Amino acid sequence: MLRSSEGRTRPTHRFLHAIRGAAVGLLALAIPGLAQGASVTFDVLDPSGYGATVTLEDGDEPGTLNIDIESFGPLATDPVGDILGIMIEGESEAIFGLQASGADVDGVDTFPGFAPNFLVDVGVGGLWALNGIGSTNYVYTDPTEALSVAELAGASLSVYIGFDRDQGGEVKVPGIEFPDDVNVIKPIEEIPAIPEPGTAALMMLGLIGLSASAHRLEAPGKA
Repeated sequence: MLRSSEGRTRPTHRFLHAIRGAAVGLLALAIPGLAQGASVTFDVLDPSGYGATVTLEDGDEPGTLNIDIESFGPLATDPVGDILGIMIEGESEAIFGLQASGADVDGVDTFPGFAPNFLVDVGVGGLWALNGIGSTNYVYTDPTEALSVAELAGASLSVYIGFDRDQGGEVKVPGIEFPDDVNVIKPIEEIPAIPEPGTAALMMLGLIGLSASAHRLEAPGKA
């Protein structure tokens, strides 16, 4: 560290460059994220080791949400199971009136009288029928345009995964009747929160401010 003519400590060149690098790096990360919209990826896991990887991403149009689901087994050699449906349960008003569209969407259901929740049945053949679908994607639409990844944070997301009767253990969803040749598990997970865009923006502005201040301290004639 160097002393200025006024006796104040001045940052070294290495420290100044580190501040500038951090500001530029955060800017490079923040701009693409804001342009692409919020996104979150998480696993919905059953104690047996079966589950699904889910990605939620804000759509290009207000009130739309893209979703990707891929089921998996405990080992690479295990059957991954068929995605039979997905349910969202929570207190957000954005869950009311949801619709879904996509090549694999067979139908949608809501459950009046319960906390806001919503079910998409994936694949043809009727509810809970095996469909051979282990990976799918579709779009949620909310007519109020309130739907977003941030709005659903904290809601519960369940994926219904089906197997032939001789695979996957016992039926683990009480109160629901399934076809005789189908076994179903229902892993559930809370949708994680994402950092608020304002938080990232404030951090970026702070680093840019530090960088500007450092540049003034480093400028000739300031020593």
